[in-house]
Amino acid sequence: MPEKQKNRLARLRAHLDERTDKVAHGPAVLIVVDGIVVRAENVLFPDGSRGNPTNISLDRSVVHDCVWLRPIGTGKLGCRGRLQIKDGKDVVFIDDPQAVQPKSKPLTPSLQRDLAASQTIRAFAATDVGAAVLYGALQNGSWRHSESGTVNHISQREAGGIVAGLQGDGTYMDWYMHPTGGLIDGEVVKLFRSLGWDLIDD
Repeated sequence: MPEKQKNRLARLRAHLDERTDKVAHGPAVLIVVDGIVVRAENVLFPDGSRGNPTNISLDRSVVHDCVWLRPIGTGKLGCRGRLQIKDGKDVVFIDDPQAVQPKSKPLTPSLQRDLAASQTIRAFAATDVGAAVLYGALQNGSWRHSESGTVNHISQREAGGIVAGLQGDGTYMDWYMHPTGGLIDGEVVKLFRSLGWDLIDD
């Protein structure tokens, strides 16, 4: 490695070290960078062993709200859970296989996500005709979210991928260049409107 690159890496490591704290709670240690818990070491697991769980939360600012994943045995299996600090004397992993963390900020409205979450749309896409008119509506139209005003315009390739995903079969190439023309099926407009998306008339 060139000397200039080594020096740069050394400066970056030193800068990171300045921002990093190791907070001991008995035998367990929490690694904190800029006030955010990024790692936990030597945590007490439910079976009495100790190890290093993985923080899988996007928002890591509050340690007990974070969701962690610990290994089970020596294989690839893991269990979700949370960490609990015991009077500053230890950090204990509490198994919680259903543990989730609420989003720190609301999601930007997405037509693709709303379609994937709708059982009605999935049932509609289960037939070839339903899938074809969905593809036509996606690739020929622009759609505005009625509450936020967010506009989604989807390319032919994206439209094919969405429809293939709704059917649970194939790829975007199975729908790419499908002869749906420039018309949008009125029933699809109603379905999209029920999900909060309105067709924008060009």
